[in-house]
Amino acid sequence: MISLRWLSLVFASSLLLTTSGRAGTFDSPFADSTICGAGDVAGSLATVDAFVLSPHCATLCKKTESDCKAFVRKIAACYVSFFGTAAQFALRNCAEGSDPVTVKACKLSTAATLRGIKEGIALERGGAFADCEAWSAACQAVCAAP
Repeated sequence: MISLRWLSLVFASSLLLTTSGRAGTFDSPFADSTICGAGDVAGSLATVDAFVLSPHCATLCKKTESDCKAFVRKIAACYVSFFGTAAQFALRNCAEGSDPVTVKACKLSTAATLRGIKEGIALERGGAFADCEAWSAACQAVCAAP
């Protein structure tokens, strides 16, 4: 289920960024990534027979798919922004370390963590797109049923 994958990604990402920038004395002030919403957009859609009585059923199914993907893009962009901001604070935190070797290691760790988080978000976005497409296909199949 997409929503559980998104939640686990968010939880793991939050932990990674708060522990990767340990050279200094603070964490990101943005502590709750749920401000971005749930990535399971297709799971929030009406049943696939929502448009079955409309003469424009298939068109409405396709429009819903497009809108579903637009919401997924916005949610994924919010997560990228959220964790990018957290990484900026983590990098500033790294800079507060006194030992140059520790500061450099902290910065490299933070950058690597952010890359991994962005890759995870991209994977989740792809899965959410597939869910939007599956909903649309099932909706269109209901439209075509005699």
